[in-house]
Parts: sequence; structure tokens; C-alpha cells
Amino acid sequence: MCDVLKEIYRKVYNETFIYSELDHRIKLQKAVYILENMGVHVGDYSFSWNKYGPYSLGLDSDAQKCSTREEQEIVFSDIAETGFRKVKKYISEQVSYTCVQWMECIASLHYLKNVLRYDEKLLLTQLVERKPYLIDGTANLRALSIANEIKVDF
Repeated sequence: MCDVLKEIYRKVYNETFIYSELDHRIKLQKAVYILENMGVHVGDYSFSWNKYGPYSLGLDSDAQKCSTREEQEIVFSDIAETGFRKVKKYISEQVSYTCVQWMECIASLHYLKNVLRYDEKLLLTQLVERKPYLIDGTANLRALSIANEIKVDF
């Protein structure tokens, strides 16, 4: 599984995954969360709410093992490759947030709406209450629009 996670991270962010980097762990969590909600099966990961939004302990455990394994070439399905392209497109739309904050914003809004079932009118308020550093209203509206696009397409 480690090879798959490392390759997903590389394909989405164009950089090598380093577990000791907190930003890398957060970005991996958000990418896998978004991909799974697009219908890309990555693993049997369940997500719960955490300080940085959707978080999977199982995913973190698998990612931690990545530092001790050599890379192997992985071939992904067309569905997965389409998911990677979509996530990269979402990342390219960030304006005022860092990449980590942007992915956290998108994934958190999706989780608040689809898992915690907050009403659309309350989503942005809930986001800022839970994450006071995500206060750019324009960016948050765009992130919400993206979060609303995340769904299984097949």
C-alpha cells in the first residue's frame, strides 16, 4: 500500500512524499479523502473529523511505513488517473491559501456537508469557527464550489 500512497502523492503534488513533514501528511490525507469521494478506491480508510479536517488513522499508519520502503512503479486505472487530474486542477485554483490550507479547506467543507450534514447556509460559518485561519471569504466560496463538485462520476 505504501507504494500506492507515495505514487498518489507524487502524481497529485509533483513532489516526493516525506512522512516526517507535517504538511506532506496533511496533503496526503486530503488527497486520499477527495479521491475516495470521487470513487477512486485507494484503501479501506475511514475518516473522522480532526484538527486539520478529515483524517484517517489507518491512512496515517500506512503512510508512516512509507519511509522504510523503496519505491516501485505503480500503474493506476483510468478512473484513478482522471481523479488525479481533477485534484491537480482543484489545487491550481488556490489563490490566497497555501496548498495545505487549500486542500484542508476543500476537504473540510466536503466533510462538513456530506458527513456531518451541515446545512449549506451554515457551512462557511462552521468552517471559520472550526478553522479561524481559513477566513478568506472569496477563497472559501470557491472551495465550497469545488467541494460540491466532488462526487462519483461513473
